[in-house]
Amino acid sequence: MGGEEVILMGWVREIRDLGKLKFLILADREGHIQVTVKRDVVGEKMLEEVGELTRESVVAVKGTVSSNPKAPGGVEVVPSEIRLINVSQAPLPLEVSGKTKAELPTRLNSRFLDIRRPEVSAVVKISSAVKMSFLRFFDEHGFINVNPPCIVAAATEGGTELFPLVYFDKEAFLSQSPQLYKQILMASGLDKVVIVTPVFRAEPHDTYRHLNEAVQMDIEVAFIRNEEDVLEYYDGVLERILKDLKERCSKELEFFRTPELKLPVKRITYERALELLSRDGIEIPWGEDFSPEAERKLCERYNPVLVKDWPTEVRSFYSMPDPERPEICRAFDLLLGGIEISSGAQRIHELPQLIDALKRKGLDPDKFEFYLNAFRYGMPPHGGWSIGLERFVMALLGLKNIREAALFPRDRRRLVP
Repeated sequence: MGGEEVILMGWVREIRDLGKLKFLILADREGHIQVTVKRDVVGEKMLEEVGELTRESVVAVKGTVSSNPKAPGGVEVVPSEIRLINVSQAPLPLEVSGKTKAELPTRLNSRFLDIRRPEVSAVVKISSAVKMSFLRFFDEHGFINVNPPCIVAAATEGGTELFPLVYFDKEAFLSQSPQLYKQILMASGLDKVVIVTPVFRAEPHDTYRHLNEAVQMDIEVAFIRNEEDVLEYYDGVLERILKDLKERCSKELEFFRTPELKLPVKRITYERALELLSRDGIEIPWGEDFSPEAERKLCERYNPVLVKDWPTEVRSFYSMPDPERPEICRAFDLLLGGIEISSGAQRIHELPQLIDALKRKGLDPDKFEFYLNAFRYGMPPHGGWSIGLERFVMALLGLKNIREAALFPRDRRRLVP
């Protein structure tokens, strides 16, 4: 590499002025490199021009690569030309070098600058790699990638946590989930589908683990015997994601303390989970969901852990009750790093049972006619699950707040940038 002539473009991350000697740290998405500007090598004019640069200005540098063990990465560039492409205003609204830590709201207000920090851009790159690995795995297993609508006429699971919108002369909503549409597709002949899509939930949460716009990674499979036929995909896709991240994002992973995941995924029943939690002093009445504390405690024992056989009353209307114990259903949650990252179930596929389930939940079947029609003309047994991308990345990297795993997070207080 020594003696090679290069042209580099990026941001002036730092400027160190030692009088007759100046150092520029040039940054781009791949990292940093030192540009060494000596007066007796480059001349007085270039030295003065470098002294007038502001941090985070965009420049192009033409020069020669030289070995220097003291420089970042062991090499430096001695410039023959430095061209200012666009000047950055000063002072910066956010410190990019990492020398001063800013609070998360300040960082999110200037997210474009925040992402210039290597540890933040690493999260974005890892998230991208997770999505690509997820899609590649299911493509190789014969799944069809589909995009259901994000504008819908009815709630996925009932309730009022929906964002309404004006859709010409009709009432419409932003989709909570692709659930109903991926079930409809099970009656279409596309018997294995994979989806990566945004979802929107108008729940007024203000916690470290909730977003109002998130990305879901879903699958749905037809002609299954029971929920085990979709549970088996968890182990395969998690193994693939971890393998791909190790190969493609080893540099980015160095910024984080990633937990050692034990695969295959440990499986326990809901009732067994209650017993284990009781031993740890956490009492949850049968039929209630887990608290964040309970999820963390379960993951201290097993990470990840899959909890199955949930009480029917606390799950979505389309979850298949166990024929021998109808008070429980073939639904499940996957916990990772102390947080629920995924849920799913075998679905009800017979129309009369599905209509009864809707009514038991206080939902009007007439509002779900577009969905129920798919069950009138030959719906096979089916099931599936979804993984929340931001939650998965948060749990995998040990992030303190889910907003750090979202590119431009949306919550009850944040609509810009």
